[in-house]
Amino acid sequence: MVLCLLALPRLILSYLSKCMNSTRDSWLFLCGYFIPFISPMITFLIFVIPSEFYRKEYRKSWKQCRDRIQGHFNRAS
Repeated sequence: MVLCLLALPRLILSYLSKCMNSTRDSWLFLCGYFIPFISPMITFLIFVIPSEFYRKEYRKSWKQCRDRIQGHFNRAS
């Protein structure tokens, strides 16, 4: 059900532009692709950023991910 709801904006935009045959309106499809990501971004801004605990956990996981990627590149060179 959720996946169908997330696919609706793309479907609507593709029919509004008459199922684009050229690259003339490619910005319309790009917007249609990014519209479903608005909800998770708003959730992040509303719940994670204001909360001290979640913000701390987010920073910690971001640092671990960054260190892992940097460690991978340091070993490769």
